[in-house]
Amino acid sequence: MASYPPATPQPTQDDWLIWVNQIMGVPTIWLPPTSPAIPLAYSMAIAIVNPVFSCVPGPIYQQMVYNLAAHLLVTYSQDVKTTPPYPFITVEGVPYGYFEYIRKTNNVTGFVTGIVQSTGDEGTSVSLVVPDSFKNLTMSQLQLTTTIWGRTYLGFAQDWNAPWGIS
Repeated sequence: MASYPPATPQPTQDDWLIWVNQIMGVPTIWLPPTSPAIPLAYSMAIAIVNPVFSCVPGPIYQQMVYNLAAHLLVTYSQDVKTTPPYPFITVEGVPYGYFEYIRKTNNVTGFVTGIVQSTGDEGTSVSLVVPDSFKNLTMSQLQLTTTIWGRTYLGFAQDWNAPWGIS
């Protein structure tokens, strides 16, 4: 008897919204279903993820789209500061909205050019190493390393190597 590979589920915006609320855990109070950030992040991810991945058996393509969209959502979403329950959290007297806090804790707006190779105590020095897999990344691909969702997307893309649009 012949066996067939598992079905490849295709991403949809409706499933993406469920993924945002249930997998990412974003409460609807902080991101209402009518937010323009939801279709923006989803449509950008659909445009960026190589559609050839949709031929890969299993949910790889769907998860690539959703993880990239999640990274973009966190990067671009704005918190409404005039509506309770703002702030989401206050750290050292500074109020942060939901997405502001995620960007702060992940250093999304910072720039780091490598992975810490060594640290020192006298004078607090840090030495960075640039892994070979990072040497050919574009600026937007480097930005993906700032969130767990961006790193997950990059991991899927790099597992399939250069023919799939990332080296």
